[in-house]
Amino acid sequence: MKNDITQKPGYETYWGKMAQFLTKSEFNSLKDAWESTNLFEQKDAQNHYTQLLIEGENIRVKDGKEYLKVKSEYISKKIKSLTSSETDCVIELGSGWGRNIISNHLLNPEWELYGGELTDEGQKSLNHFIKKYNLSNVNSFYFNWCDVSSFYELFKDKEYKEIIIYSIHSIEQVSNLDVEQFRKILSLPFKIKFFHVEPCSWQWAPPRKINGWNENFKEVLDILKKENLIKSLNVDINGCKLNLIGSGIEGVSITYEKF
Repeated sequence: MKNDITQKPGYETYWGKMAQFLTKSEFNSLKDAWESTNLFEQKDAQNHYTQLLIEGENIRVKDGKEYLKVKSEYISKKIKSLTSSETDCVIELGSGWGRNIISNHLLNPEWELYGGELTDEGQKSLNHFIKKYNLSNVNSFYFNWCDVSSFYELFKDKEYKEIIIYSIHSIEQVSNLDVEQFRKILSLPFKIKFFHVEPCSWQWAPPRKINGWNENFKEVLDILKKENLIKSLNVDINGCKLNLIGSGIEGVSITYEKF
């Protein structure tokens, strides 16, 4: 069973490799640092970065750089589709070493961005980007899907009208989500819109193709919808699969908002 206790040690080591590469290397710019760290990470499984399924279209890419472009533009586009004149900030929950937060900053430098991450090494990497490149509208904080109380405390008193929360292959790291943690997030005193790409499409469209990831995201969302805590739930099983070899084959794009 995956949870914060089982997953944190391994990802401290894995994100630590990214942090060491990032802090020990010299780069020409923020974009160069972001792109180079992504390409360094891709070396561990290069066959995962050759093909994606985006909005029903099977896309083959020529190299890692093109993969980054396609992926980043899709994530940015989906978030933009949720923004409004009232949107105050965009928050990633489970931000790893900061790959998606930095890509969103590069594509949308006017956005106020927050990256929430369980591991110390992941936070270290994002904080390095923030300090090295003076990213005044990018913020790093601790986040745990198994206990969102610190997240709630961080945001509950902010004078926001609307926030957007997203996750990219982050919920996958918790086998069984606690619906109470989502109720806590939804109790924040402002409008909230959500976007997820997670490898759990089998929960809506069986059979299951790959084991080992989240077991109950659909169940949690169904409960929240039944309780009138969320609305406008849209699940697109062909919306986004970030690879067609690993866990990405079970990728699903999900959007909804606070009722």
